[in-house]
Amino acid sequence: YRIFLHPLSRFPGPVLARFTDWYGGSQAMRRRMHVATFLDHTKYGPVVRQGPNKLVFNSLAAQRDIYLNERLRKSRNYSAVQLTSNPNILTVIDKHAHRTKRKIIGQALADKYLRKFEPLLIEHADTFVEQLLKSAGNVVDMSEYCKRFSFDVIGRLGFGSTWDTQSSKKNRWLIPTLGSMIWRTNNKIQFPGLTYLFLQWLPHVIFNRLRFIKFLLDIIKARAAEDTHAKDDFFSFVVDAKDPETGVKMTTSELWEEAIFLLPAGTRSDTTSATITAVFFYLSRYPACYTRLCEEIRTSFTTAESIRSGPTLASCTYLRACIDETLRISTPATGTMWRELDAKDKDPVIIDGTVVPPGTQVCVNLYCLHHNSDYFPKPFTFIPERWLMDPNDTEEAKASKKLMREAFVPFSIGTRACAGKSIAYSETSLAVAKTLWSCDIERPAGPADELGEGGRGKGAGRERKMELQLYDQFISTVSGPNLIVRPRNKVGKDGAGAG
Repeated sequence: YRIFLHPLSRFPGPVLARFTDWYGGSQAMRRRMHVATFLDHTKYGPVVRQGPNKLVFNSLAAQRDIYLNERLRKSRNYSAVQLTSNPNILTVIDKHAHRTKRKIIGQALADKYLRKFEPLLIEHADTFVEQLLKSAGNVVDMSEYCKRFSFDVIGRLGFGSTWDTQSSKKNRWLIPTLGSMIWRTNNKIQFPGLTYLFLQWLPHVIFNRLRFIKFLLDIIKARAAEDTHAKDDFFSFVVDAKDPETGVKMTTSELWEEAIFLLPAGTRSDTTSATITAVFFYLSRYPACYTRLCEEIRTSFTTAESIRSGPTLASCTYLRACIDETLRISTPATGTMWRELDAKDKDPVIIDGTVVPPGTQVCVNLYCLHHNSDYFPKPFTFIPERWLMDPNDTEEAKASKKLMREAFVPFSIGTRACAGKSIAYSETSLAVAKTLWSCDIERPAGPADELGEGGRGKGAGRERKMELQLYDQFISTVSGPNLIVRPRNKVGKDGAGAG
């Protein structure tokens, strides 16, 4: 039936996917759902059947038709994402409930509140540079340093808590533990049947989960015992916030549920730490880009201490271009964000001209969209210049850039778009700018230089040596690159040591 008579039988796709969601589950378990989806599009075209009742698209039109469509909601599979019994803004499926949460939480992530938090963000960025310089001259895995930096930022922003993973080993166990929890959750999103797999009952899994929950409860109790506005953190920003239309406020328990949703932004699968890591990977592989960015940062600021949000940092257009190109080529959300019609809606929906029957889950994989050559020429080449405005552009070039910008959606679009976009840009800009103002980076010799890159024998779709390999846990996780960091001006005559 699923091969010949099913409403989706006319759509091409892997044979296994026609029978079972195990196809997606098996790819997710190997952290390669984005790679498999890219290969599927290459083989089968822009619309692929990736499960008995799943279609994945690869076009800008489909992106809009799915994620801006009021008739579509998050897939019921998202209930597997919940770390607690109650849904938060990330896991809630009901659109009305999500809209209320978004209006309240969005106030805490607004620019006026982020300005209050910036001194602490700068403090953590300075610590990040200090820790790198403590290992000056040695080979360091940049991904580990970036994970600790972002994890400490989230601990302070979400809970007003100092976890100090950058300077101390005490709490570093949290990063891989939460990363493993999110990996198991992503597996269940792709194949809910994995909920019953014995892996979650292994002794070390149970131990780590209980240890994590105890840690979380302890910091929540500690923060709750303090005055509401004792610290500039998520709790203090949101506690008085109301839905501007209804006047509804969140209960204390709801606020903590939302604070918990921030935690994935501090783990090894963190979107921000993966982006910062990727910036350094690509700068080390593209020395001309590295040299140009160093020059921009070092001529724009007189001291490392002067680097902060404001007109000067905003004027660093090449820095923003490097960050945007990194967000494109190393998409921070590699997972498939499934959407579906409400169960009561019995009419088909049209996605990029394709009539999709009720009961079908649909999505666009951002890794695939951001590597679609229809929108991004040379999609696997790091080209920050593609984001810069050129007064000499022809009308055709202007139209091409406009289309490219519309297809660039690293934080998704619609009501479910990432609410933390501003802080992600701020955190990344400060970390990269402060590092390159104070430090020079270079690639190590020998096998150590290979960490993080693709190559032969690393699996189908992972052959590209100049591509930082992303591992899908719904959001991206990375390893590497290994780099050597030195105090500024200690690498060669021109300071461009990433040769």
